[in-house]
Amino acid sequence: MDELKDVYETITITVDFDNTLSRLDVQEYVKELINLGVDVHVLTMRYDELHKHKWTADPTNDDLYAVLYNVGIPRHKVRFCNMEGWDTKEDNAKAKYLRGTNVLLHIDDSAEELMSFELYDDNKVVPIQVEDTNWKYNCGTVFANYVNEYNRRLWEEDQQTQNN
Repeated sequence: MDELKDVYETITITVDFDNTLSRLDVQEYVKELINLGVDVHVLTMRYDELHKHKWTADPTNDDLYAVLYNVGIPRHKVRFCNMEGWDTKEDNAKAKYLRGTNVLLHIDDSAEELMSFELYDDNKVVPIQVEDTNWKYNCGTVFANYVNEYNRRLWEEDQQTQNN
């Protein structure tokens, strides 16, 4: 089990907040991932503290911070996209932000935002649609593939060492 925890500690994922991490089932799943050692960050279209006045319907992020506290995600692991590109697939701030990162997957409720990930060749993040009834299974499949690839690389390195 320690070896598996070592693998999970190399994984970083992101999760949307509204209609995603705000859901209790997603909160419970994220807690499990954090307990396994997965590095979980929040990537939200919400406005940050300097711009939150622009969202007059709910000018605070108190609900977000309460969930972060409950789940165990530190505030510094939140990226606010300030509604940049929320209405366009071609200019989506989440997809742009995740380009070239080592994030394994992103869980979100917005199909439009998730589709924008495919616009960039250097975006290797696997999009997970939380509205899909199999979203947890889909996450598990991505994790299993990652663990298999991780173990394959370790085996190849071990073989190379033995051959030298």
